[in-house]
Amino acid sequence: MSDNKTPSKKRALVSGAIFFVVAFVALAVAAIAGAFIVDFLHVRELLPRATPPVSAEAPAEPAVTVPHQLQIDVSILDTNDAVLTVRGDGSRTVYFFSNPDCPPSNVKKQELEKMDNVSIYTFWLPGPTELTKSLAATLFCDGKKLQGQTCDESALERNEQMVKSLGLTAPALITPAGDIIQGLTSVRILEAAIRIQERMEAEAAESEAAENGSEAAESEGESQPKESNPALEAAFKVN
Repeated sequence: MSDNKTPSKKRALVSGAIFFVVAFVALAVAAIAGAFIVDFLHVRELLPRATPPVSAEAPAEPAVTVPHQLQIDVSILDTNDAVLTVRGDGSRTVYFFSNPDCPPSNVKKQELEKMDNVSIYTFWLPGPTELTKSLAATLFCDGKKLQGQTCDESALERNEQMVKSLGLTAPALITPAGDIIQGLTSVRILEAAIRIQERMEAEAAESEAAENGSEAAESEGESQPKESNPALEAAFKVN
């Protein structure tokens, strides 16, 4: 009998040992998981809170920068604050905002020198440093002296405010129609825009002249006396 009971006792001891090992492992895993959760919650509290999304009905905050405009009314540009350069007959007008210490502005200036029959108003900008301000003031005053005009260096600050109000950056070109061309865009684009504007103005003038001619012809026809019909007049007299 003792021999039969010995294997049962061994199996019971093995089962008990396995149970305790499994229980110990489970407790260890639970402890580790609990510690991880506590640490995670602690770290999350230390992290900055995410900003809640703005409701669609909430009023939008005003923009800090002025959006870039594609076209302006050129009448707001004070040409007294610019230096005028005329080439050829000067029939085409261009407005040029330039920074003397800006390489793209210098490239654009060289391209403008190749244009003919143009009046260029150059609005010099003071730039970010004292050196660029001094250089812009020299270019502006020298240009004004060549035109026999007095030099008012405060024009540079007004030009700077104008650029900011329009949301522009140098170099910037403006056509007679007010179209804005910025950056390293080729002057050929400027010339093409001017040609398109000139063609549109010519077509509008022709259309207006044709309408005026038609109205004049109609009014002249109405003012002329109608020709009499002798047969009709004789018939009325008989009756």
